Amino acid sequence: MNKKVFIPAIFGVIIVVFIIAKMTIGGNESSCRGRGAKPVVVDTINESLHSQVINIYIENSGSMAGYFNSNSIIKDIIKEYYDRISESCKDGDTIKLNYINTDIENFNGDIKNYLASTQKRCKASFTKVDDILSLAMRECNDSTIAILVSDFCFTSNDGSLSMAASDITKIFTKQRDKNRNLCVAIYKYMSDFNGKYYPGGIPCKKPLPFYLWIFGYGHQVKNIVNLPIKKDNCGYFLLQPNQNVAAEVLTKNARMVDGNSIIVKEWKRDRYRRGSEEDIYSLKLRVNLGNLVLSENEISNLDSYRLSEGYELSAVERMDNDNYIFNIVTNRPSPGKLNIAYIMEEMPAWISSSNFTGKGIPNDSTTLGIKDLIEGVYDSYHNSSDRYFTISITLK
Repeated sequence: MNKKVFIPAIFGVIIVVFIIAKMTIGGNESSCRGRGAKPVVVDTINESLHSQVINIYIENSGSMAGYFNSNSIIKDIIKEYYDRISESCKDGDTIKLNYINTDIENFNGDIKNYLASTQKRCKASFTKVDDILSLAMRECNDSTIAILVSDFCFTSNDGSLSMAASDITKIFTKQRDKNRNLCVAIYKYMSDFNGKYYPGGIPCKKPLPFYLWIFGYGHQVKNIVNLPIKKDNCGYFLLQPNQNVAAEVLTKNARMVDGNSIIVKEWKRDRYRRGSEEDIYSLKLRVNLGNLVLSENEISNLDSYRLSEGYELSAVERMDNDNYIFNIVTNRPSPGKLNIAYIMEEMPAWISSSNFTGKGIPNDSTTLGIKDLIEGVYDSYHNSSDRYFTISITLK
């Protein structure tokens, strides 16, 4: 800025611009401007107002060393995530490479050196899964995302995996009390392994599972989940606190709508159904689901929804970006509440089939205690609410 300009008109313009800028970014110096210094679009739900820090963590215990022997698949998958994230980064975003165990060790180097160095770095004698999860989640907020890579072998000092799983539930519940927007995406992948398998330090040379966990707010996790990753995963699981989602009633009958409420006596039955045996009343809602980690296919799955008695969901169709049209039908609208809930079902079948409970090298495509570990995380979310999101419409 030229400090020699003192013309009152110019000074007035500067004050106005400064006020608008403060209103837009909320006074936060780390706000993300976007590429090409484009203005922040404040009404776009899945765009962050902050520069993003994406922390990638590789768990560095001895059990992970065998995955990074030679040119292993795990390196390709981590590199692909890194590249796709890097391509999607906006100005000011940062990807940080780290190792994690009982503490976090930052890596100062590029992704190729990071992956080439990992086998030598994986030498910690033990791993406490609850510690690495707590550390990875600790700094997650609206500008920080965590991606954690580990084999996630889950054991218990007292031999009771159910008690250990209960501890995981407590850890996640405590973390979610601090960060009510925390979401988790869990992906299973397979990679070649040539090293010592732990527990036991048993020589092993065969493909073994590893897992990639993503922590962050809904739109942050969704952005990574939606990356065009070519490597096939063997299963995934998305967990998110219940979201109360607003809906816009779409109708040409202005008298039918009062704010976000529907005036029942003004809700007319469908003309084209006149003369049928039953009266049909239909309703269209426009809903923005940009904060949901769920995919388009999952959102469109009608079997996952539960509606108030007497109402049915006939279709959910993507309109544009994160906007969806919900088509509701009923035979007899009446005053009260129309609730539409997307239900959090039981854990997917791949988790149970991936579980190993014996001793020695696990069976093909299985991981020691993985079911109990993920179930501990699931319980933290499911105990709070059995749904991903809820839409509530008042009927007057």
